[in-house]
Amino acid sequence: MPTHRSIVDAQMRTEIAQVLADLGESLLLHRVAGGAGSRALYLLRSLADLDHALRAGKPSDSYTVFVRPELSYRGQASSALLELALAQLVGDAELVFGVLAADGPELRDDMVAWAPDPDAVADLVDWFAEHDGATIAFGPYPPFCSDDPAVNLQGYLPDPDGTIRVGAY
Repeated sequence: MPTHRSIVDAQMRTEIAQVLADLGESLLLHRVAGGAGSRALYLLRSLADLDHALRAGKPSDSYTVFVRPELSYRGQASSALLELALAQLVGDAELVFGVLAADGPELRDDMVAWAPDPDAVADLVDWFAEHDGATIAFGPYPPFCSDDPAVNLQGYLPDPDGTIRVGAY
């Protein structure tokens, strides 16, 4: 069983800084403790972006920093990019989509499309229509449950006294 780590620990920050140096950016998944599945996605390009994401959290929140490139499809929401997205939405694929914000690292209006869902295509078509012309990113939903540090770095926001309490997400 993995040891639970503090996302604000100096060693973890050093590891995240190395990921950013290697990749130029990293996807961060913030899952809210006791939030009934509430989450936010960020594209980190610096430790300042990480600090921005941490300010949105509360003790016990989970933060997953992915150490491989994620959301590799980028561009303006258009019929051509929608066709590309629909081509990826096959089998048991689960894709995540988000609007890239010019004013910060958080992906806005993110959504998940899961191929077996009978409403997935219609939901995706609607999402693209709502965001026509916006700069978006999408790709397979990353493996946030992995315990492999070659896949992601998992940390939790500690209590003010430094205690890590893992919550329900």
